[in-house]
This record gives sequence, C-alpha cells and structure tokens, in this order.
Amino acid sequence: MRSTTRGASFRSRMANADPIALDIFPGDARVEWQRDGLSALAGPDAQARMEAGWRLDGEPDWEAIESLRLISAAFEDGRMLALVTTRPTRADGHDEAYVRGALVQANGEVVELAEALLSIEYDAGGTPARIGLELYTYPEAIPLRVAADRSADRADQDESPHAIAMSFRLEGSQGAGLLELVSRP
Repeated sequence: MRSTTRGASFRSRMANADPIALDIFPGDARVEWQRDGLSALAGPDAQARMEAGWRLDGEPDWEAIESLRLISAAFEDGRMLALVTTRPTRADGHDEAYVRGALVQANGEVVELAEALLSIEYDAGGTPARIGLELYTYPEAIPLRVAADRSADRADQDESPHAIAMSFRLEGSQGAGLLELVSRP
C-alpha cells in the first residue's frame, strides 16, 4: 500500500506518557497508541503481546472507509513502530490506501513517517503470513526496511482472528508485534 499523500516528517521528543497519535483519513478520527502498550509487545507476557494498547479517538467515517489495518511493533533495541492504513470504500487497488506511521527511536524521539509502503503476503487460507514495509523518515530518504512473519505459535491467535501475532525485524534488531484488521461494523 502506498500513501496517497506526501508530508514532511516531524521529529519531536515527547514525554514517555504521551500517546503516539495518527490521523485516519478521511474524517476526524485518529488512532492513539500508549507507549507502554507498544513496548509490552516485546515482553514475555503472552496476553500483553496480544494487546497493542491502542484506542480510537473519534469515530471513523465507515461510509468512506472499508477497513483499517494497524501495525504495532516493539524491537529489542528499544524502537517502536505504529502504523495505520485505511482502505477507502470501493477502492480499485491498494495504491488508494491512506498510510500514516510513526517510528519511536530508542531515545524516545518520535519520527512521523513522510511515507510508508506496505506489502502483505497471504497464505492459501487468506490469512496474512508476511509483511514487508519501507519506511521513509523524510521524502528523499533511503527507506528503513521492516519484515515480519506470522508467529509460529498460533495458540495466542485463536481467540482473535483479527489480531495476528508477528515476528518483526528492523536493521538486524528482532521485534514482536501485531497486525490487526478492523472492518466496518
């Protein structure tokens, strides 16, 4: 999926308690991740690994949006990733999706991504099996590449088919996270 807008990235130092907020387009809603929820994804608690600690602020325009995909990840080097894509109703292809993302550096600096490209590979049953991401911190940057594979242990996922545990990799750093699918109610 390719972002249909190109904005300049911003860098900020936010207090650790400040949520990471990304707008959902179209509309006035946004997704907010709590930092402790994101960091818990890499922890030993299986239940915490299945809860990314995000919430919707406002109601998405479900007449204009077919679905949301949320990617939440924490890496062993202290970085965290939050990404949301919206697929417009009656979109002809994934290139019409709106993609917003933020990368939290190990020092707490939040970098809102100028662009993010998302590729999802599905298994024969239609379940996401692999993710590929290219993250652009500013428009002309060389992308950071992120790869993720569905976790081998599917036991955690049986309770929530819309939250898929993934094993992530970013520049040699291992991580854990979720791909979550949210459809129109």
